[in-house]
Amino acid sequence: FSSECWQGPRAAEQIRVGYAGILKPGYGLELLLDAFVAVHAQAPGALLHIYGDGPLRGELEARAARCEGVVFHGAVPFLDVPRVLADLDIAVYTMAPETAFGSSTKVFEYMAAGLPIVAADTPGVRQALGDGERGLLYSLGDGDALARQILRLIQDPDLARTLARKARDEVCAHHSW
Repeated sequence: FSSECWQGPRAAEQIRVGYAGILKPGYGLELLLDAFVAVHAQAPGALLHIYGDGPLRGELEARAARCEGVVFHGAVPFLDVPRVLADLDIAVYTMAPETAFGSSTKVFEYMAAGLPIVAADTPGVRQALGDGERGLLYSLGDGDALARQILRLIQDPDLARTLARKARDEVCAHHSW
């Protein structure tokens, strides 16, 4: 990842919200699509970019066909992930209640990329991000809260910039691959 920190969001009408990872059940991705409908209603220029592939892709694409502003990119080579993340304004880490015990490696990837993060509130994520210290959390299964947190970052670029910087500083100071 680049040593330069994320510079801040584009204008509200151009915000790129994103997820990069495996598309499979138990990751809360359906909730992300549903929440993005509310985000897009309040920030019509916002786009949700989904990078990845997996067994849930077809179902997610069908669900996304009912809402505007969602772009599926498919799988990207591992070495292209830093470029993909660098092109996002907000990174989202979702999880479903039945898999909340899962690894939060993706959160560390997002932190290393210097991105503002909205993430499902699980023990590992809370430890990595704090609560409003290095990212914004939402309660598992609460799509309204997920949408509110994404909108909060869109509407408050200074907060987004501060969280991104603190997250990157934390991961660089205390973690390595």
